Amino acid sequence: MKNLNYAKKLMKRSFSFGQISFVLLSLFLFLQINYSVSQNVVTIGEGETASKELPISINYGFSNSQQIYLQSEIARAGEISAIALNMLGGIDIEHSNEWEIYLAHTSKDYFENDADFVHFNEFTKVYSGTIDEQPAAGWYEIEFNI
Repeated sequence: MKNLNYAKKLMKRSFSFGQISFVLLSLFLFLQINYSVSQNVVTIGEGETASKELPISINYGFSNSQQIYLQSEIARAGEISAIALNMLGGIDIEHSNEWEIYLAHTSKDYFENDADFVHFNEFTKVYSGTIDEQPAAGWYEIEFNI
């Protein structure tokens, strides 16, 4: 639970279009998250905070996480067609490189506690595929394929 609490501190951001917030349920590594909205790029995240445990844990055959990004952080309307992750690099994710990415709307601004989450039935799958087993450091773009 320590890693989950730490992750929640990192992830108490959300984005939305209109009045509805989006939640990203994802299985991947990141330092910052970079969203491609239409043909514009919106970068969310700052600083030097890094985690090799989120949004996936490479120590298990299955893991998931949810992050909330506020409308004020996106600050524009449009379709989200890809996500780019600022990878740490040098991490072998051979057993964690089959990814599914889901998006959902939520009215939440943050998660209240470890049991607070957006129900899986509310999500839409936007990506299913395999990423590199050892992604290089830097931005790694995943274009949605569903």
